[in-house]
Amino acid sequence: MISVRKLYKNFGKQKVLEGVDLNLSPGDVMALVGKNGCGKSTLIQAIAGLIPVDGGAVFIDDVPTGIRYHSVLRRVGFAFDQPIYVEGFSGGKYLEFVGRLYGLDKPESQRRATELLEFFDLPTGRKKIADYSKGMKRKVSFAAALIHKPRYLILDEPFDGMDAATVLKASEQLRELAVQGTGVLLVTHHNSLIRDLATTVSTMEQGRISQVRPLEVWWQELPSLLRSNTKSTGRHGVPSSDSCYLP
Repeated sequence: MISVRKLYKNFGKQKVLEGVDLNLSPGDVMALVGKNGCGKSTLIQAIAGLIPVDGGAVFIDDVPTGIRYHSVLRRVGFAFDQPIYVEGFSGGKYLEFVGRLYGLDKPESQRRATELLEFFDLPTGRKKIADYSKGMKRKVSFAAALIHKPRYLILDEPFDGMDAATVLKASEQLRELAVQGTGVLLVTHHNSLIRDLATTVSTMEQGRISQVRPLEVWWQELPSLLRSNTKSTGRHGVPSSDSCYLP
């Protein structure tokens, strides 16, 4: 289990995370929803150790990440809202590089990179990531999260910019991984993806997790949530672009 306990993070005087508690179990697909600026991406970065926190702790399978940072984080695959690349590498070389960082030997890294390039329909030649389209870069980021077959996946808007065919294929892959016991934390604003993938939905508001509900309960409540969001709309009762629950 990934357990986030009383996590706090400030940027100067701005309080971004205010005592976040969250538990992700193996086999669970948890959608994390909330308005832009509520702290979702900051939470993901804090779990990954990319930013220091001002209080609280993250445990992966009961091990605090601060004690055995590299060994426990090998159990997790991350795809960030602002993906991290070595843009001078080709997609294949980058995936091999990430595989080695996660502890795979060279032959296994090469094998997994080849599999994932084919799965995501990415170039197999020397074309550099810097020359990829936005959607192709997202595919590389997603592939890098999968390369070491992690126990947990933490994905921040992983489908943004991807073509529809790849979204369908990758969604099916996530379902299969969850059946096999992989825990998935998915940040997305797309209700159709939440409906098709999630088992639970956690709502984040003002730096805290305000509610955790089974998908069925959240889905039944969605019409009233959409109506409540019309207060932040600019036109004709349609939720604005920063609404929590965009279809």
